[in-house]
Amino acid sequence: MAELCLESHDGFFIGILPLSQVNLRLRHITLDTPHLWTAFGIAEEPITQYHAQLCIERSRCLPLSVRVNALGSSDSAKLCLSLDDILQPVAARVRSLDTCLDTYQDLSVVKEVLMKLSLPLLEDINLDYDSVFFDGPDRTITLADGGASLRTLGLTGVLLLNPNLQSLKSLTLGNGACWRWRESAISGLVALASSLETLTLVGMEGTFDTTKDLPKFNLQCPSLRRLSLLDIASICIYRVLLSLHSPLLKYVHITTPSTDYEAKTGSQVHWKRATDYFKEVYGVATSPFNKVHSLVIDKSEDGFGARHQQGFFRFLMTTFPCIHSLGIDAEEIVALKISNGNDPDSPRFGGWAFLQELTVNGLPSRSTFKRILEFARIRNGTALLGQDLGDDEEEKAAMDKSVEGSDDQLAGSWNNAEIKAQEDQNRDIDGAMLEDKFEDIPPFLKIKKVSARRSRTEDGAVDRLIQLLKTAVDVVDVTYRVQDLETNVGVVSA
Repeated sequence: MAELCLESHDGFFIGILPLSQVNLRLRHITLDTPHLWTAFGIAEEPITQYHAQLCIERSRCLPLSVRVNALGSSDSAKLCLSLDDILQPVAARVRSLDTCLDTYQDLSVVKEVLMKLSLPLLEDINLDYDSVFFDGPDRTITLADGGASLRTLGLTGVLLLNPNLQSLKSLTLGNGACWRWRESAISGLVALASSLETLTLVGMEGTFDTTKDLPKFNLQCPSLRRLSLLDIASICIYRVLLSLHSPLLKYVHITTPSTDYEAKTGSQVHWKRATDYFKEVYGVATSPFNKVHSLVIDKSEDGFGARHQQGFFRFLMTTFPCIHSLGIDAEEIVALKISNGNDPDSPRFGGWAFLQELTVNGLPSRSTFKRILEFARIRNGTALLGQDLGDDEEEKAAMDKSVEGSDDQLAGSWNNAEIKAQEDQNRDIDGAMLEDKFEDIPPFLKIKKVSARRSRTEDGAVDRLIQLLKTAVDVVDVTYRVQDLETNVGVVSA
């Protein structure tokens, strides 16, 4: 409940103090509820330091969550002394620490405080130094206690020096504006966290070497169960999955590759070759990720359309062949058709044969619902009995728009020869996939549940498609999102 009043519009914590001053009744309630005072922020402004002291007193002996906001500090030495005076007496109560840093001067403040301040029971720390300037040669931070009690760690643009991560369960690594994680630094940090269960890599366009035929780097995660690769380039995705050893991995969250960096550097991954190499290394039926049962694919903000990601989807089907639950963006619904084969009425090859639950994120259009229905019909062997699915005008218009937008984006990055080469490559991939014979693929399991959202806009064709979908799938869960930004009603079940 404390999170309800944590942060103001300018990024500073304002805490529960305003609520305690509404009336006498609310004041008594807030003063008698110490949990409401356990989260606060400290900045250079005296009012934030006064409020921090007030929260420490009124939270009694409960664990504390602290944000250090050093943005734009004019007197670093004075801020360091203030932070030490406030936090030193309650250091054993601090469980969570977050930082706001922008300049090297801000980083110096946090470095000095953490080097001196012993936080023996600190469980969660997020160090985010995303400076737009390449200022400061030393981006290392030392924790006074080494971090032995840490369970959650987030690092953006900084390194921990000699950390003790034996208890760490969750690790998030992000690139800074002028700083990149190297493969050796990632593998070295992961190696120290033998109990790591969740690994998240964010925004790593320029992290990995794009030289061809590089050996695998060592990424040993024996306890890893969740992996997230968000807004990163194709080469990063490929290198991580090729090098990762995680026999207990079950959940993967991934975004379609970020292509701006690739178009500028010419480091695009040839996904057909990547898929073939993966099969060559591990075999067709011996993927190291056979225990991954849940996969979520989100659309990257700067990625190309689905037409240019077909090879990527096929790579995912080879890498994660045993998923039971799939979450996918409505704009990437073409992956369903690929998983059934190029000929939707007679699939000769496919992927995700064990898929049973499908969740479509975003707001699916009429054509998207139609594709979902076709997918479920093929998987479940349910005939449509000549039912009219509606015209294809909307689908054709949407596809034309997608293709036109993708071509414009390509034209802005590549010359005409490269565009032609990319199109030839796509045709080669499709032709090669048609010629392959996947005789070892087991029969598709039936889709048991489909979940999606839709707007409340009246559309009889969509209603008809949903009713047909209910005849093909055991459970259809369609929720409605009220498009009213002022009332912000949210999602209600149909």
